[in-house]
Amino acid sequence: MYLNYIKALLKKGKKTFNDYLQVQGILVLLALLTSIVAVYLMNYSGRFKAALIMGFLEVVPVIGNGLYLSYQILINLVRKETVIAANLAVLYLTILSVRLVLEPILLGRKVNMKIAIIIVLALISKLIGGNSGLAIMTIIIFILNTLMSINDIISFDQKRKMRERKEKRLRERELRKKYDYENLGDGYDN
Repeated sequence: MYLNYIKALLKKGKKTFNDYLQVQGILVLLALLTSIVAVYLMNYSGRFKAALIMGFLEVVPVIGNGLYLSYQILINLVRKETVIAANLAVLYLTILSVRLVLEPILLGRKVNMKIAIIIVLALISKLIGGNSGLAIMTIIIFILNTLMSINDIISFDQKRKMRERKEKRLRERELRKKYDYENLGDGYDN
């Protein structure tokens, strides 16, 4: 019985991890498209290369893109190109806000968890751990999802056992009725 639990947990964990990777892929693609459009609209030098770097650094949530863009903002401020620096800051805030809004929604739909739980976890982990707290949040989501899966498996097994007991009681009741009906006439056959 426990071996089946472990197999079911591993299967559910693998599915959850794949769903998480799909959500991250969607977010990276959105960041890539946003950065390509924004960099072309800004008329930034080395547009395509910079957009690709910004998009693919989104694989490391918040930190990867943030470090690159803060570096580019500082360089443009030193060069006294404040308009480009401001545009890059707005781009980073846009990418960050899109991630922070869409990630809980997409994860909630893919992982089948309540969106409110994911948003609360994201806020708490962001407040407590900063950027590394967001990475910790994903581990917490995997643990919660696994615990919910364990609960589902155990409750399913309990319901199955209860259903089997109920069917057994019904069969025994039918046999007693049949036996009582057959023996009812024996007392009156004198």
